[in-house]
Amino acid sequence: MDFWQSTPFFRMATVTTVMDTASLCSLAKEVRSLRPNIDCYTLASGKEIFLLARGNPINLAAGDGNPIEVMDLGLALQSLSLEYTVKHGDQLSKLPQTVPYEIETEVAKAALAAWTYPSDYII
Repeated sequence: MDFWQSTPFFRMATVTTVMDTASLCSLAKEVRSLRPNIDCYTLASGKEIFLLARGNPINLAAGDGNPIEVMDLGLALQSLSLEYTVKHGDQLSKLPQTVPYEIETEVAKAALAAWTYPSDYII
């Protein structure tokens, strides 16, 4: 089956009011619950849309959400990358950038120290 004929649809967000599942339901010729948190909406054209977690944020509705440790790491990487961009922006191309290795290492060492791992755990 072609990818565009059968497309999984999910979203990751922080609010639950963005999806108009009532309209999707009204467009569907058939709605089947395949498994917990997976519904298949078959449209008149035959296209199938797989809606995960009833359109609610998948990371919150069908998973563990965003653990604080992951959020801490993400915010640390973002803030240090922003600082790096401000200081070295004139040397960077106007394309997406990877996080510099030095920043990744600094954040990882700080996280390991906060989680009481030995400071030389990262090579």
